[in-house]
Amino acid sequence: SGNTLGGLDGNNTQNGNGLIFLGKFTADGKKVWFKQYGKVGEHYEVHSMVLDTDDNIYISGWIGFGGMDARPLILKYDKDGNLVGVYDPDGKEVDTALANLTTEGSQEHSDVVGLNDGGFVLVWESESGDDSKVKIMVQQYDKDGHIVVPEMEISDSDGGDAPRIHSFGEHYGVVYNTYDGIVVKEFDLNGNETNMTKIQGDIVNPEITGLDDNSYVVGYIKDGEYKVALFNQEESDYKEVKIADGF
Repeated sequence: SGNTLGGLDGNNTQNGNGLIFLGKFTADGKKVWFKQYGKVGEHYEVHSMVLDTDDNIYISGWIGFGGMDARPLILKYDKDGNLVGVYDPDGKEVDTALANLTTEGSQEHSDVVGLNDGGFVLVWESESGDDSKVKIMVQQYDKDGHIVVPEMEISDSDGGDAPRIHSFGEHYGVVYNTYDGIVVKEFDLNGNETNMTKIQGDIVNPEITGLDDNSYVVGYIKDGEYKVALFNQEESDYKEVKIADGF
């Protein structure tokens, strides 16, 4: 998945606006299908793509309308490339891909993850303009795109940026940057925070992924070295391991 400036037939059919494309290939690299989403006058950017246990595809990014600020975006496709849904804040299917309730200021840099029950969770940066803090927001949906946990701020007083999300078992985790490190938070499927860990240092580019045993790994660059932090839900602490020299 990614962005294209024109039609998939090679013609610039959308007046140069950035559109979304989604492609499926066989294991030996043969094209199965391509899909494209977007309208004239709108601009899109893709940040991430994930699959759930039923092979439904979730694409997150942002959408802009002319001179308007960016807004979070979610598209859901089935395994055959059919668009399942694009939802408004009330969970109703619409043509415009606005997922958030807060629309003031800049709402961007989103990430999405599918859950075991077919639902999904969106995380994004929110700079509403009412203060200098950039907030980290999440919103949770069921498998039909209805909101089950409304938009809520998960960042603390320092705010944050560059959020990433992943699910593991009956929980999901979010990692994001702060001014002096990164914050890792766990949530249950009711949106309750179950654990919070702060790793301090000069840290950039955090990523998070779940493992088969419901533990998870957070990767990042810290003080110029590539490192991972290993988390186990049964324990409150983590183990940090250096994996390579950085720069």
